[in-house]
Amino acid sequence: MCLPRGIINWFESLLISRGLLSFDLASMENAIALCPTCHTNFDNTSDPGFFFVPADLEYFIRFEKDDYLRRTQQASIGLQSPRVCPDAMAYQQHQHAHGEVPAQALGGLYQRIFLQSYLPFMPQDQANIPKSWHGHPMAAIRRAILATGTMRLDRYPEQIYLQIRELQKLYSRADPELLRAQPHPDITVAFCQVGEEGVDTTTCIEQPRGMVQAAHGIPVRSPSPSWTIGPNLSVQDILHRYQHLLS
Repeated sequence: MCLPRGIINWFESLLISRGLLSFDLASMENAIALCPTCHTNFDNTSDPGFFFVPADLEYFIRFEKDDYLRRTQQASIGLQSPRVCPDAMAYQQHQHAHGEVPAQALGGLYQRIFLQSYLPFMPQDQANIPKSWHGHPMAAIRRAILATGTMRLDRYPEQIYLQIRELQKLYSRADPELLRAQPHPDITVAFCQVGEEGVDTTTCIEQPRGMVQAAHGIPVRSPSPSWTIGPNLSVQDILHRYQHLLS
């Protein structure tokens, strides 16, 4: 029994931070039954002789592009949305919807890649037949990305190699930048003490321009000076303005 993990390395923490590894690689849900020879060739991450990839890599490419667009739209309104990757159920359902696997299939189809000819007795047409697997597809894609560093690229199917490299580039993109509130030229922030009876305005200390986040920061508009009772008004003018209040 083998797990698509190989040697534990720093690469896993990077994948976790990018939202590409949201499951336990050591889980039995991601196990695969291999003969001792295949086990050895699968575990050799520096020079793998064997690995497998989802048969429909184009599905994962489209999914990542659509998901990045969704995250970009969310970021444009100031919302941070995590990356979503297809899991085993999503891939199986996609393949079933396209008639590739029956509804009761264990999982989606996976293509086996042999970079070394360590099973000469296996006919090539048999090796090329996709097989169903119940594990998380991102575990298989992770191994395929690592395998692009092999010196046996002549045995790496060109189309699959190009698709894996495209996925690698898509997964390497930085998260969409969140929209930040721009400073308003007519806004100041007042930091005031708050007591039992509310805000004590006599304690307020203003900071001009920009919105500053603080526990007791209260945004205060500071428009251009506009006098209601100014130095140009006489006492008679003031009394005339407010005479209805005095009557």
